[in-house]
Amino acid sequence: PTLGRILAVGCGDSDIKLYSDGDCIRTLRGHDDAVSCVSWLPNASHTLVSVSREGGVRVWDAKRGAALCSRQLDGYARVVACCRSGLVAVACDTMVHLFRIGASELHPVRRIGPFASTVQTIAFSHPAADAVVADAHGTPEAKESIKAAAKAAKQGEEPAPTDALYIAIGGRDRDVSLFDVSSGAKVFAFSDHENWVRQVAFSANGKHLLSCADDCTV
Repeated sequence: PTLGRILAVGCGDSDIKLYSDGDCIRTLRGHDDAVSCVSWLPNASHTLVSVSREGGVRVWDAKRGAALCSRQLDGYARVVACCRSGLVAVACDTMVHLFRIGASELHPVRRIGPFASTVQTIAFSHPAADAVVADAHGTPEAKESIKAAAKAAKQGEEPAPTDALYIAIGGRDRDVSLFDVSSGAKVFAFSDHENWVRQVAFSANGKHLLSCADDCTV
């Protein structure tokens, strides 16, 4: 993934390479196995989160090349997603772990799962998707959060970063599920794919949740 003009690449030799204009400008080292996924933290210009095959989760200050904090999970950490508020989701085998980035450690928030099979992909909702889903399926608290954000925007205020309301999860069980982040409750699920789900993503307008799978369908 990219942040401005910086591209972060997780490598099989356990390194993370940062590129700008085609040149490697920094190498981050600290994992003990192949880096499986990296993700920039929205609203934080140089914070990068990485996960690896040995279950390591690391938060980096990419500008200084320093590790800020880390966490060790049991299993293969395949994918990581970051929320604008500092909430981090890590898919490790059949579980999804939610953490909050602190000053010197990753604080556990909750776990979602276990699922019937390995989780392959996760995606946090964005504000437009929050509004669409909350309108149809949201709790009173979620709807109130949406109203407060809309009121602040109408008044020209810059809202403080808040947690995504929902997280989409897909994997080898062929399902695509949407969960409430605050409670961990399942909102709904689709079972239309006939093979592993490889990627999920919310559309820019928030009205659609997209998925692709090894059955060659989107």
